Amino acid sequence: MIDELKEFVKVREDVESRRIDKLKDFIKRNVSWKFILMVVFLVLFFVSVISFAKIELINNPERFATITSEGKNPYFESAYWLIVTIATVGYGDIVPLSFHGKIVALISILLGVGLLGFLISEITQYIVSSNLAEVLGINKVTEKVDCILCGWNNISEATLKEIIIQNKSWNIVVVDKIQRAELSHMPNVKFIIGDPTKEETLEKANIKNAKNVILSFDDDSDALLAIHVIRDLNPWMNIVAKIHDNEHVKLAEEVGADHVVSPSSIGGKLLSIVSEQPTIVRWVLAAVTEAKGYGFKEQKSVDASTFAGDTIAKVKKALSGKARLIGIETSDGFVKLPDHEYIIQKGDNLVFLIDRTKF
Repeated sequence: MIDELKEFVKVREDVESRRIDKLKDFIKRNVSWKFILMVVFLVLFFVSVISFAKIELINNPERFATITSEGKNPYFESAYWLIVTIATVGYGDIVPLSFHGKIVALISILLGVGLLGFLISEITQYIVSSNLAEVLGINKVTEKVDCILCGWNNISEATLKEIIIQNKSWNIVVVDKIQRAELSHMPNVKFIIGDPTKEETLEKANIKNAKNVILSFDDDSDALLAIHVIRDLNPWMNIVAKIHDNEHVKLAEEVGADHVVSPSSIGGKLLSIVSEQPTIVRWVLAAVTEAKGYGFKEQKSVDASTFAGDTIAKVKKALSGKARLIGIETSDGFVKLPDHEYIIQKGDNLVFLIDRTKF
């Protein structure tokens, strides 16, 4: 019984601890110092309105009689006085006469000058941010993101161009430590300046509402660190990492990368055969470049029920002139140039080389 009671208390403590953590996280994400400052200003101004109305208008018999005879509300008149005062207009139709009223007026003027300066600063910052955000990367992404591209180099530039060709409607965010003004002219592309391995930079890019992230760093250690940080921020995100050293590929997968690409391995293979077999290299480059009109297409037969139960020969005949089936991934592994008699099973992944002008 005692053990059960201890377990119950422990569970209750864990629940309360999680609730407190959630509350702290909510406050951290939604309550800023600017919000607190505005609340303090509003409370003090409200107190100033009430105090001035009571001291100068309600407790002064002559003034109160004049206001009520004209059908005016003393609190409205006090609010009117406060706004005119802090706006530095000063019509002079309502002025403090008593010592306490002047004290309230002095405090209100000081608060008003502070609030006015704060509002002007915020408005100016908003205007500057709106005009320069795309160029300088000082904006914060709020809408959902289809793809975040971390790191900017020749490979990430080529990747971005291919993504735009394939998915014209995607919202893309590029994150890099150095300003990239050239990205401001690309449609549906936003730029965030900052370290892509830092939580604050990734949150600025709205990592929690993104679907895919591509890591294209010059250093594998940056990619491994970014994978770890991103996986903590968004456990369900699809992470694609560029890894230079083959020895780091397995490590990247263990850290949390869904897909790992090693350009050095691919480039090394092509460079090794280009002198003796240049046509093969040109074919591969044309096939993997969407701008050439050709491209690879992966289709799961589980999503395309018309293929399930068909032979490879039947699929090739149906797609003749539009696409060629060049590979199939079965439960036993990947098969290049599969036999014509193979029957496609539900769950197989089909790889096509397609002609985009016809497909």
